[in-house]
Amino acid sequence: MKTRIVEFPNVENTSGWFQEPGQAYDVVLSSRIRASRNLSGHRFPPLLQSDEESEVQSDILSAFQETESGISYDTALMGDLAPLERRMLLERNYITQQFSLNNHKAIVMGKDAKVSGMINEIDHLRLSSIRGGLSLKDCWNTIDTVDSATLCIQQASFLCQKRDRQTHQAIHV
Repeated sequence: MKTRIVEFPNVENTSGWFQEPGQAYDVVLSSRIRASRNLSGHRFPPLLQSDEESEVQSDILSAFQETESGISYDTALMGDLAPLERRMLLERNYITQQFSLNNHKAIVMGKDAKVSGMINEIDHLRLSSIRGGLSLKDCWNTIDTVDSATLCIQQASFLCQKRDRQTHQAIHV
């Protein structure tokens, strides 16, 4: 049975950032914040051998299964998704064109469609939170919650040191 990360029962009832009007929607269509992380002891994704790529994927997917961020996630290998599903993820800005073409890449996505992560794209993990309208604070809070939860689990593996909350305050809008 193939993984279904995007459902298409009725396009008008599909959840996602494009259904949220958000603040200043008449001027700002959407807001997005990204955070990239790389695991120590591994080469960057363009240089990974297939066995090392699988190991990185496994480590990151395990971190999301163990996280206590309060967000439920779906995961899928791009090769398990139908072309239409890949296209919908691309059009909704959850993945890039190059990422959509590689069957061995993996995606993790919040069930509420407010956060997603591409595994082994340019970085080992590229988190993205996208919302409708001018919603930078909401995007930042989501990214920070997910990033902190996965960093705590993978603390020994991630290059990033525990962040000083004083220097990473939410964006003032």
